[in-house]
Amino acid sequence: SIDGNTQCADYFYTRHYSAKGDRMQALNALLAAKQNFDAGKDISKALDASLNQSTNPYAIYLKTLNEQRQGRSEEAAYWARRFMSVVSDSRYHSQLYSNLLGDMKLIIDPNYTPESDGVLSVVSELRLENCKLGQEQPFSLTLTNTGKSSLSVYDMRLSCTCVKLQSERTLTLQPGQSVKVDFLFIPDAQGEIFREIVFVSNGANGMERVTVVANVKGNES
Repeated sequence: SIDGNTQCADYFYTRHYSAKGDRMQALNALLAAKQNFDAGKDISKALDASLNQSTNPYAIYLKTLNEQRQGRSEEAAYWARRFMSVVSDSRYHSQLYSNLLGDMKLIIDPNYTPESDGVLSVVSELRLENCKLGQEQPFSLTLTNTGKSSLSVYDMRLSCTCVKLQSERTLTLQPGQSVKVDFLFIPDAQGEIFREIVFVSNGANGMERVTVVANVKGNES
């Protein structure tokens, strides 16, 4: 979103692409590097120029893959660590690039397996019955770490202001530990409505979505 006014509906926040100098030129250079990478070319120098303009995680990701393809394992591991550092420093990047973290971990440690990470387990759908327009409806979700390592939940993203978080937004779960997270739903429309809660973590499954389905009736006075 070059002018900073494009809403990304899938992730509920406004994305900004920052770069030194001309941003369109930086994006075009990154696109050209990707096309050359797909054609099998070594794009290390081209990406160095792009990375001098912006620390965009995707450019770092491409740099990592390029170094690995060229057989420069130590360099690939360095850039993989940098990618994970940049992504973990931003809750937005953690959400957007969560599906690439496993690939980066494997480059850093060839013996890595997803089973060694923490794994966030939560229901994919929750149905709320007998809801009335404008009346508060409390509900909760249980988060469980079914993996073998400690799990950090960075963020809980809500798709609508009608759903309010009543617990801490960040938490840590040890292997086998479960925590109940409380929410409050205040229906703002009648009928069957759908809302979404997104949990972002450092687990093997970096992003888990829960769909909340509510049957809302009018508030009879």
